[in-house]
Parts: sequence; structure tokens; C-alpha cells
Amino acid sequence: MKHDIYTNNPKSIRPILEKWILVQDKYIKEVEDYPWWYNERASISFLAASAWKSNNIALEEYCTRKGIHKNKMKNGRCDIYFACGKERFAGEAKQSWIYSGSRSKKSIKDKLNDGLEDAKRCARKLHKVEGRRLAICFAIPYVPRDEKKNINNLMRDFVEALDQSDATSYAYYLLTNNFDSCDGEDGYYYPGNAILIKEIKRGR
Repeated sequence: MKHDIYTNNPKSIRPILEKWILVQDKYIKEVEDYPWWYNERASISFLAASAWKSNNIALEEYCTRKGIHKNKMKNGRCDIYFACGKERFAGEAKQSWIYSGSRSKKSIKDKLNDGLEDAKRCARKLHKVEGRRLAICFAIPYVPRDEKKNINNLMRDFVEALDQSDATSYAYYLLTNNFDSCDGEDGYYYPGNAILIKEIKRGR
């Protein structure tokens, strides 16, 4: 297993990202299953668990008021609210399946940014009372079965793309062996996942 964390903004969420790696590791070892097989809702639950495990708080899928213009607010839902120390955050999340084979026509960086942009559009609608707004993208790379021998090199490219993306904080969890265990039976391997985060400033 290979993992790492980068936090530039907001720096305060590093403890949560550290736990994000650990809760996934615990799940994999105890359940013999991978968190990234599932949907966006499941991915959010792991982030919420990471907040609680780092002695913070979290709330998922709660009702709130949303809207781009202050006079056009309407009822909606926020994907996740969490605190880290005295700071409060509200996040909108998207999940992106990232084709990471050598024959990809679009760069991995662009695919990651597309997912992050989708989350940013939703995060902009959150009201300021929710706290600092975060766009969150859960990225799951997948690789064609005929490129199994090259997965580690392709995941190295995936990590480099994380660093080149628009995310200001990210973390990743990637397998380095036992790839048969992440064979999706659809002709692709799914060797891990990443979380990308970007704060949405007011007026943007």
C-alpha cells in the first residue's frame, strides 16, 4: 500500500486526511473489501468517520438553504459538514472514475479537474453560515486488465497528476501489489482512490 497527504489550504484538515487513510486501511483489513468499489455516498461516510476519529465532528447529508443569489435561496442538502478544531467546513462532493490507462485520450490532470469543477459548482451554492466551503472530489483510477504489469507506473502518473491538479489539499491510498484482488471483472483493475479538496472563496 502506498499513501501520502498534501495540505496547503486548508492546512487544518490534515488530521482528518491522516485518519481518512487509516479508516480505509482498517476497513480493508477487517472486511476484506475496498471502500472505492462503492458510490459517492459511501465515500462521504469514510470522510465523516475520519472527522470523528480525529476527535472532531461531522454531519452528512443534512437539509440546508442553498442558492447562488441571496434572494433566491431554496431548500437543499449539503453533503458533509465537519469541524477541525475551531474551524467549520461545509463540503459538496463528487465522485469521478478516472480512466488511467496509457491509451487515455485526455490527461489525468484534466479529468481530476473536471471532477473538482463539478464539486465547485455545487459548493458555491452553500450559504456562508455553513462555514468555509469546500469542493471535494473522490477520484477512483482504473486501469485496463492488459496493463496489469504497468499499474505501479500508471499510478505514479496518477499521483503526479494529483500534484498538478487544481486541488489545494489531497490524499491518496493506492495498492502496490495483489492487483487481482481489485479486479472489477469488467476488464479493469481499481487499485485505489484519492480525495481532492479546494476551498471556494466568497464571491467565486
